[in-house]
Amino acid sequence: MQFSNCIAVKGYIRAALYDLQRTRYLLVDNSFADLLLTYENKIPIDKLNIDGKNCINELIEDDWGIVATESIIHLFPKLSLKWKHYSEITNAQIDFDNYEADFDYFFSDILPQFESFSCKALQVNFLKPIDYKTLCKFLERFNDTQIHILVIFLPYVLISAQDNSALHALQPRLNFLFYYSCPPDLNNSGKNEKSFYSVNDISIRNSNIISTDYFTTNITFFSESQEFNTYYNRKICIDAKGNIKNTPEQDDYYGNIKNIRLDEVINIDTFKSFWNVHKDMIDVCKDCEYRHMCVDSCSLSKRKDNTWYRVKECNYNPYIAKWSNEDGYKKLAKCGVDVSAEGFMIDKEKLAFVNEELWG
Repeated sequence: MQFSNCIAVKGYIRAALYDLQRTRYLLVDNSFADLLLTYENKIPIDKLNIDGKNCINELIEDDWGIVATESIIHLFPKLSLKWKHYSEITNAQIDFDNYEADFDYFFSDILPQFESFSCKALQVNFLKPIDYKTLCKFLERFNDTQIHILVIFLPYVLISAQDNSALHALQPRLNFLFYYSCPPDLNNSGKNEKSFYSVNDISIRNSNIISTDYFTTNITFFSESQEFNTYYNRKICIDAKGNIKNTPEQDDYYGNIKNIRLDEVINIDTFKSFWNVHKDMIDVCKDCEYRHMCVDSCSLSKRKDNTWYRVKECNYNPYIAKWSNEDGYKKLAKCGVDVSAEGFMIDKEKLAFVNEELWG
């Protein structure tokens, strides 16, 4: 019997077991996931073949479940996946390019509006270099706020490892520092486990590149993903001009912070148009075993028949279980998968041939 907090999610050719308590996952065959889903994590021993029993033994050794008798099965009820949150907005983003003037207005007017929604997570994007002393003063001003999680993107400036660590010590709410436009020798290096360095420009903050490094496997995220889009849901963004959007990459905006209050914006129906478009509704995503641990910023589009699709192709192809940086990777069209504004179609014969070549 697999523990209630361990849930199987099927993809097109393989599945993932999500351990929502220990925040880990394991890739398994779809046939094994079918057994878990059919028997609601309680597989009768007589339904397993030799390979299945070996798999079960390995899972038990790794603490994914136990062998249980009928008398104790009732002690492991099914996990509730109902997601509720008291915050009208759970996460916010803001861009800065005129620091001293913008900071005062932000702390006196904008931040209190974020806090009125019980927003606890904030991403700050500095579009121009900021000196160390100014950054320290900025961080200190969060001491008496309701923000619990602070993420900062800033252009690379030469900061010693000691000063970088001091920034995190100065403000414990600072979860991550992302330095962008870095020299090549600093790319992906980390002098502090909460600091990241990239040669890419500021667009990295909303990168459409999916990576296992950013997967989230916990009960809160998994539950939210059942009914909501974990990128768009309860997010609000303000760009450097003061324009208000649901997400930074959107062209449409819903007024300017100088002319309209945020509580008026979130009550505009179109502002929330993507919040409920979860991954099980989106073509390709719905066939991916990672769909309930992944958050990505890809733009979505709705067809005339009310079905949804990604505007840009993901760098993971769930129909062949390959990442774009792996040998054997092919784009969707090369596998017989057609996604467009006109519709969605899988050439199963062609796809089977591709998988036969890849996997045998």
